[in-house]
Amino acid sequence: MRIPEAENAVVVEAKVVEYLLNVDHPDGAPKARLLVRAGFDASRPDELTSALLQHVLSEDAREGRYSPFGRKYEIAGSLTGPGGSVRITSVWIIRHGESFPRLVTVVPEAKS
Repeated sequence: MRIPEAENAVVVEAKVVEYLLNVDHPDGAPKARLLVRAGFDASRPDELTSALLQHVLSEDAREGRYSPFGRKYEIAGSLTGPGGSVRITSVWIIRHGESFPRLVTVVPEAKS
């Protein structure tokens, strides 16, 4: 299934620059290192934003964990950047009172 209103999804630039692509962030560093391997860079946040918006439109989602803030969805698949592809799960939420999904985070695919 696709996330409802995926075509109206929102990715906040500050989340991309300050968290997902910040190799010095205490929680985001492992995510940043993975995304940098795909060629994403904090100096070009629009590339990651565009890739994530394409990800939400092109991949099937599953309902994620309950949140008191709204309904979460998870999308597992490849994310293609300027330097290659990486496997991720993107987590999105449709907040109570809103109809469109917002990016919550990106989780690197677990290695087996």
